[in-house]
Amino acid sequence: MVIQTGFNYEDRLSKVRNFFDQNNTFEDREFLKKEMIDFIYIPKAQLEIPINSAQNNLDLIFENSEILIYKVK
Repeated sequence: MVIQTGFNYEDRLSKVRNFFDQNNTFEDREFLKKEMIDFIYIPKAQLEIPINSAQNNLDLIFENSEILIYKVK
């Protein structure tokens, strides 16, 4: 797929996985800032580790039985 599209998704996927591992708050915040991410949409069924919204400067703006939506401060 990378060859066909020219988009290096593997690097981005690795960064996203690192963010959701929630191992390093500083790196997590930098990832959000550097990638210019404004919102995070998370299906609850896919969330393995809870997001630390306070440490990552996130506001929970919507929640129901299936999803969480955070706004990056």
